[in-house]
Order: sequence, then structure tokens, then C-alpha cells
Amino acid sequence: MNNNFISSYYKYIEENYDLEVNPVHTKTENALKILINEDSLKNFRNNELSYLSGALIYPDKNIGKIWFNRGILRHYLGCLKDLYLHKLKIKKNLKNLDLKFFDKKDCEIGNPINYNFLKFSENGTNLYNNYCYSLIMKFKKEVCLNSILEIGGGFGKLASLFILKNPELKYSIIELPGTALIAYYFLTEKFKNLKDVDLVYKKDDKISKNLNILCSKYVKNNIDQFFNKRVKTVINVESFQHMNEKDILFYLKLFDENNIKNIISINRHSNNRKGEVKFIDYFFRNGFEIINSYETLIPNHFITLFKKK
Repeated sequence: MNNNFISSYYKYIEENYDLEVNPVHTKTENALKILINEDSLKNFRNNELSYLSGALIYPDKNIGKIWFNRGILRHYLGCLKDLYLHKLKIKKNLKNLDLKFFDKKDCEIGNPINYNFLKFSENGTNLYNNYCYSLIMKFKKEVCLNSILEIGGGFGKLASLFILKNPELKYSIIELPGTALIAYYFLTEKFKNLKDVDLVYKKDDKISKNLNILCSKYVKNNIDQFFNKRVKTVINVESFQHMNEKDILFYLKLFDENNIKNIISINRHSNNRKGEVKFIDYFFRNGFEIINSYETLIPNHFITLFKKK
């Protein structure tokens, strides 16, 4: 991905779409537009882009005074300990749910910060996505996981795990313009031999590939039947919980227009920040019901299967 492509991408979006964004994401999107270029993408998991694209999760990023007060060696050893113990907790949590941990090593795309000791090598973002993938397998017998739409797919890490297990999978990601670019970079680098990858953002673009990264601006201008019955299940990880009423109502309309009846959600069920709404109340009013819901290791977060009545 070169700078000419990045410039033309943003130029097209500015000239053809309403630039309004949920206030929660406005600052992030404005910053990404300035910071994304062909050089910064090569290190997007180890530079300023990391904090804006969901590419870092503790201990990869700083949280609180403890992180800043550690010396270099103490910090490194502390992170190793945190990751090791958290991995044990994850495995125990999954075992209680009769699930196995999908323990996939991270790749080097984006130059992630790994913590290594002997045979142990891990980072927080990889561990978290492996955990989410493992949790989603709880519902593999109840929904179709061969045709997936992930709303708020970040830089594409979770998508990559699904594709590694099933290269023939039909998978689409909806993301805001900046993060969509990063996801397109990551997934095209990750699957160089998979030619069926597309960044969909122009008004007359078609969703025809097996792996599609959809700019949210495109989606909001092509809501009517644009999936052509290709999506069987929606996955959402910590995105519904941040949405305002307008966004939730939009996605409920998208589900109706495209006859999508299965949603796997890993979110908190409360609204904690200004502008957020309690999304599950809107789901209930729209005819969705909870089939199963389980607590996760993330405080106040649940993995939940919603089905349309």
C-alpha cells in the first residue's frame, strides 16, 4: 500500500460521503488521517498508530502509574509475569466453559512488541484475540461460522484467526475509514497468497471477494440488501457497547434488510460513557433474544448469542 493509494482513498471519502462520525471516534479518525502512510503502516503495532487502531492491549500499552514507575528490566519481567498468569486464567476460564484455548503464535506484521522467556512468547493483543476466538467456538454448533460479518473488526487480528482455520471462509469487516485502511494492510500482508481480499469503499463497489474490509461510510450508503444473503452470523467484540442510539439503530436496520438473525457479542451490557446506549435493550425491542450468555474474564463483559425470533 503506497502513499498515492492512501491519499486517493481519503480524497474519495471526503468528496463522496458525509464526514459525520460518532463523537467517541472523531479524534481518533482525525489523527489516523494525519498519521497513516506507507512507512508508519510497517510498524503500526509499535508506533503512534498502535494507540488508535486497537493494535495494543495491556501489557503492550501503558495502563496506570505502575507501568510508568517500573524500570526497564522490572517492567519487562512484570509484563512477562502478567501475561503468563493471565494466560493461565484464560485457560481455566475456557476449561470451565468446556472449551479449548486456541494458542496461535503472533506474526511479525506491524512489528508487534513480544515478551519472550525461554519457550514463552506472547503479547497482550495476540492473547486477547486468541481468547475471543476460543470463546466464540462456544456457539459453533448453534450458528453458521462459514459466512461472517464482524462489526468493528479492528486491524483484522480476529478475522485472521478465522481465515487461518478456514481459508474458504466468507468474512467481511466493517470499520471506520482509518482503521479499515490498517486492516486492509494487515490482512493483505498476512495472506499474500490469498488474492481474494478487497477494500470496499467506493459507492459502486461490489462485495464479491471472500475477504472484504468495508469502510463504514460505504456501508451506510449501501444498506439495502448489499450483502446478498452472504452473511449468516455477525460478530462484535467491544464495539456495540460504545455505540450511540443512531449507530445501534443503523445496524439493526442493516440486520433486517439483510435477514441477519444470529449475533455473537463480546461486550458489556451497560452504558458507561457519555453518548453510549444500553444496546441490548434496543436488540430486545427489535425482536432479538438471548439464547446463551456467559461471563468472561473481562470485568462486566459477556459473550452472548442473540437470535432473532
